[in-house]
Amino acid sequence: MNARRVVVTGGAGGIGRAIALRFAQGGCDLHLLGRDAGRLKSATDEIVGVTGRVVTSAICDLGDGESLRDAFADQRIDVLVNAAGSITRKPLLDTQPADWRGAWSDKVLGAIEATRLACERMRASGGGVIVNIMGTAGVRLNPKTIMTSTANAALIAFTQAAGSQSVDWNVRIAGINPGLTATPRTQDLAAGRGGDSYKAMLADMPFGRMAYAGEIADCAWFLASPQAAYISGTVIDVDAGARWRA
Repeated sequence: MNARRVVVTGGAGGIGRAIALRFAQGGCDLHLLGRDAGRLKSATDEIVGVTGRVVTSAICDLGDGESLRDAFADQRIDVLVNAAGSITRKPLLDTQPADWRGAWSDKVLGAIEATRLACERMRASGGGVIVNIMGTAGVRLNPKTIMTSTANAALIAFTQAAGSQSVDWNVRIAGINPGLTATPRTQDLAAGRGGDSYKAMLADMPFGRMAYAGEIADCAWFLASPQAAYISGTVIDVDAGARWRA
């Protein structure tokens, strides 16, 4: 049987890179999409070196439908993981219309269009799985990061609604809301808070730490596996309950 072909948007860094590595370790071949050629090459070289799997990549602007269609061209897609899209932390009155359009184009509309294209292809080929990565800001709404909360909430609703219909095509759509996760980006943000405040923040978190990117990757692997065969339209919060802490 041929190895599953997994497309990962945002696969060059952070959670997306950890997910790509996990699927390769599980015997899958990969197609990574991102904007930065250097980071894509670094991720590709690392994953090939560790796993020996086939890994290809393509430069892609997820906010541009034509760019996305080109990146998907001629790709067999058994699993799609939408992990791209970071949004600037701003409260409402510090934002401008261009900020909202940019965040919506990259994070929300890019994931929606990637899902639509993958669903078309999976329906024609007999089925598949799509895993969308959002974040707990879409559940624990935060006015200080209002663009992130709004975008994640929209994608949570999209995942739930689309996943309720996609099963008619033998396609499962599920999602993950990571809490604060240790990646180079979040560690840089946390370090910027200062040593004492950073320690205080971590001390108040479940288990006294952020999630590991590998833990999010393991959840994505499970959702794409046969063991999750009756899971669709579901979003799993992976934050050890931090969203409910005062």
